[in-house]
Amino acid sequence: FGVGWGLVLAAAVAGAALLSAQGAPPLAGAAIGHVGLVVADIDRSVRAYTAAFGVSATPVVTSMVPLPGGGEARFKTAQIPLPNFRIDLAQPLDADGVMDVFLRKYGDGIQHIGLTVPDRLEVRAAGLVKAGGRVTLGSPSGTFAFVDMTESLGTTLELTVAPSSPSPSRLAPAAAPGALGAS
Repeated sequence: FGVGWGLVLAAAVAGAALLSAQGAPPLAGAAIGHVGLVVADIDRSVRAYTAAFGVSATPVVTSMVPLPGGGEARFKTAQIPLPNFRIDLAQPLDADGVMDVFLRKYGDGIQHIGLTVPDRLEVRAAGLVKAGGRVTLGSPSGTFAFVDMTESLGTTLELTVAPSSPSPSRLAPAAAPGALGAS
């Protein structure tokens, strides 16, 4: 993932101190499940990633994702499942949405890190908002929430709650219903 990924991880380490200094860490017990990339051409990206990793992708589907203020954003999505996590690809279909703005500013690239938290999505998202984050997609009271933590962690985080009875053979959790990449 090159220098950009290293910068995201460095910012995350620096930002973790800020978050833990503000009370109970909102990401305690979280596990990385995927990285989310925004792409201009999902079909081209699916071909490139499947060729690079030698794996199959999920079918490309159109996903409708709730926006915090109401309404929905539309994306074409696909997943590249790998043994230890997955890569979610999203091509925005609506102009001026959070992912379209990212795509125009940075081009194809990592837009978020997908984290599975063990419990209380609403409380964890509220902790991130208290630390300066902003919910940009989904809803803390729903099955997933995107929280923009660019100012403190250098990226956006997608939070989902771990299933109540996780399968030990599944290292990379499937996308939450309604989340990007869910089919």
